[in-house]
Amino acid sequence: MVKKLTLTFLLGIFGLFTTNLLAQEDATIDPADILYWIGDGESEIVFIVNWAEPDTALAWGYRFDAESVTMKTVMDDIAAADYRFSYEANGSMLSDLHFNDGVLDLSLVEAGWLTYLINGNSTWDYFDAALVSNGEYVKIGDTHCGTMVDPVNWVYVYEKEVAPVLPLDYAVAEVETWNMTVYPNPATDRLYVDAESLVNVEIYDMTGRSVLMSTMSVVDLGGLKAGVYFVTVRGENAAKTTKVIVR
Repeated sequence: MVKKLTLTFLLGIFGLFTTNLLAQEDATIDPADILYWIGDGESEIVFIVNWAEPDTALAWGYRFDAESVTMKTVMDDIAAADYRFSYEANGSMLSDLHFNDGVLDLSLVEAGWLTYLINGNSTWDYFDAALVSNGEYVKIGDTHCGTMVDPVNWVYVYEKEVAPVLPLDYAVAEVETWNMTVYPNPATDRLYVDAESLVNVEIYDMTGRSVLMSTMSVVDLGGLKAGVYFVTVRGENAAKTTKVIVR
């Protein structure tokens, strides 16, 4: 379930200053929908990152036992637990964030800027000084996938539906001997399925919602938005699931 929060984004690179958000809508995610929680404790936050190519918003959950923690602590602990995520910083300023799971390879686009907020407030605090507390949201975004609504104050809105990151131990049962190929990946307007005794092809978005089903070996992707999907191919006695990027 995706909720809507009132959000404003300002660049977080110029010093210690926090301002209230203007009335803008930005996509987030309910903590109940988070699939991968890192850390232990009674306090918890949701950490969201928006990347531009492809337009992707992913979320982790983070638990801790203190009254508050710095953004840097959150990111360090997530990077230590999840090898797919990493970040780069120039001193106290973030310069890039990465996610690579073998299908997705996400980074900041060109020489773009990062924006971030904490719990509905855009912040100019350095990321190693900004504090987050129980129940709050941290969201970091590549400006290339955001919509600028206030060029004077660098206010951005990110409307991409936020998907929960899958746990590292997530696995789909497969029949290893079944011959099945899905191509191309990334795909644009069509997806080709080469499988023995094909029954159907079902495509799910990153939230697990079924968005398309076909019984054909050539699947029309024209109705899908750019993003990452799970494609499940079913045969008479077997099934396999793979990730596919749609551009």
